Amino acid sequence: MMKYLNRCIITLGIVGATVLSTGFDQFKALALPNEQILEILNPVPVFTIANQEGVTLTITVTPKEDEVSKDNQEQSAVVVFMSHQQANDFIDTKLKTENPELADNVSVQTVPLGRIFEESQNKDVQLTYVPTQESLDTAKGILEEEGKEYQGGVPLFFAKDKSNGQPFLFGDETKQVFPLFFEKTRLDNTVEQVSKQDPDFAANVGIEVIPLEQVLATLQQDDDEALQQIELVISTESQEYIRQNFSDASSAETPAAEAQ
Repeated sequence: MMKYLNRCIITLGIVGATVLSTGFDQFKALALPNEQILEILNPVPVFTIANQEGVTLTITVTPKEDEVSKDNQEQSAVVVFMSHQQANDFIDTKLKTENPELADNVSVQTVPLGRIFEESQNKDVQLTYVPTQESLDTAKGILEEEGKEYQGGVPLFFAKDKSNGQPFLFGDETKQVFPLFFEKTRLDNTVEQVSKQDPDFAANVGIEVIPLEQVLATLQQDDDEALQQIELVISTESQEYIRQNFSDASSAETPAAEAQ
């Protein structure tokens, strides 16, 4: 079980980061079985900051002035980065500037998203998921073309049928999956591959965005069997990091995911 270091007060100030309250006990009767949720989440590596004793850092998350509301105020949270490099940069810049002594005694820890999910159920903690700037900018661009505004969170990209808005499933007669991509480029590559086999596909496909936080909440609140088809496809950066740093990329405790 993760332990939490509560004495660090650092303002996060990252655009797109949203605080996710935990404690969904009232929905347990409706949720997918825990084992099935972990099968979906464990292949995804996320990154936290911990001290030399393995105690996870918590920080004070301060929303931007124009984002402050009754439901979005300053609060303490565990920060969950989607990028190892992004977490390292946070230590090297933000943390070293505001608390250099602490910065010298912490490092980036790789944790399966499933473990973060389990911790959020077992402890009364707040989580804030931090998207990469690239994914955030991409999500904003997609929604701006539709006259919409991205509301924050970690963007996940998926292919939809432009005629009816329904998501496309990928696979064959034996198995079909609903891939949600942390990186739009990987989705574009998948669409390109399918289009080579089915030229009409490219004309009918559109790109939709959904926040990771919404997906996590749905998994905890809904027992629809269709949710079992979700497959989270990690970014190229995360896949390369896992390849270089973990010898057993198939282990549930060693996060990794392959693009469809």
